[in-house]
Amino acid sequence: MRNFAGKFWSFAFYFLYFAGAVAIFNYLALYFQGQGLPGTQIGVLMGLASLIGLFSGPMWSGLADASQRHRLVLSVAMLGNLIAIFLFPFSNTFWWFFALIVIWSIFGGPIQSMADNATITMLGDERELYGRVRIGGTIGWGIGAPIIALVVARYGMRYNFSFYSVMFLIALIALQHMHFSSLKSEDSFWHGVRGLLTDRKWIVFLMIVIIAASGSSVINNYLFVYLQKIGTSPTWMGWAVTISTAVEVPALFFANRMLKKLGARGLLLLGLASMALRCGLYGLVNVPWGALTIQLLQFVTFPILWVAGVSYANENAPAGMGATAQSIFNSAFMGIGSAAGGFFGGVLLQYLGVQNMFLTFGLVMLLATLIFGVLQRRQLASQPA
Repeated sequence: MRNFAGKFWSFAFYFLYFAGAVAIFNYLALYFQGQGLPGTQIGVLMGLASLIGLFSGPMWSGLADASQRHRLVLSVAMLGNLIAIFLFPFSNTFWWFFALIVIWSIFGGPIQSMADNATITMLGDERELYGRVRIGGTIGWGIGAPIIALVVARYGMRYNFSFYSVMFLIALIALQHMHFSSLKSEDSFWHGVRGLLTDRKWIVFLMIVIIAASGSSVINNYLFVYLQKIGTSPTWMGWAVTISTAVEVPALFFANRMLKKLGARGLLLLGLASMALRCGLYGLVNVPWGALTIQLLQFVTFPILWVAGVSYANENAPAGMGATAQSIFNSAFMGIGSAAGGFFGGVLLQYLGVQNMFLTFGLVMLLATLIFGVLQRRQLASQPA
């Protein structure tokens, strides 16, 4: 493969970033629950992280595009992010957690979108192979999950935050070898953002992303709460993540073929429909082996959604605004969508229970799939032959 060095450092960055992230993202709601916080407060904290990322991502990425100092901006963001996480074990009240979530989210907003932009840039005319480089994150997540699960089973969750911080520090080394686009935008930052957000195609695209992301959010935030409720051991919780991660590998490897056949929005609809099915099954299945089987649906949920979103943002980004376009997609997915899933998931968790929460989200996403499917068919029919 051409450009081996660029692929290697991007692969290494994704591996380290997601190996660290798995120690936090699947455990944070469970950690807050263990600290005695009620469901509504957990929902506020989980939704807050995503909501702040909605604004912080474009802010940092816009600064990077305008100054052409992408590596420096991303390095500062990663350092601030890991320091906030490192301080979590020293806090034990809702308001301390609130403050740390704010700091963590402000600095964490641009990390993934800027890394994606660097990867797309380094791939050059091999951009369609993004999914294969992104497999590094899938492997890191899959390897990290059972390791951190064993640590949690033996020592509890107090070492999760240190593990995250160490992985991020090492990822900073890989970051220094990554390269970013040197193109400068011909328009002002806000003019470019306004152009993207008023484009009808982008509006429909972002609406699909937001609804799909809400489903992804409730799975990421409350899966372990569900698994604990149906009697799954901590060790098997870790393997549940490993199973879902393992099936991402072929999905990402062959994503370029699926993208060529269905297009970005077609893949998004497939991911949304699969997310609806997955959430609905969590609401109906109450035995551990059944829950582990449902994890296989990850093949057609998150990796499909993410590759489609990154590809669409790259193809429709104005010149010199690649990081910003990726950040808008990231803000819709990790910001609005994840905030909605985190917050409303917490509320439904308290009043309906975890399985009815999943069932409710499944029904909402099924309805959204039908609506957007009809809209897309009408849009295609109205286009000239």
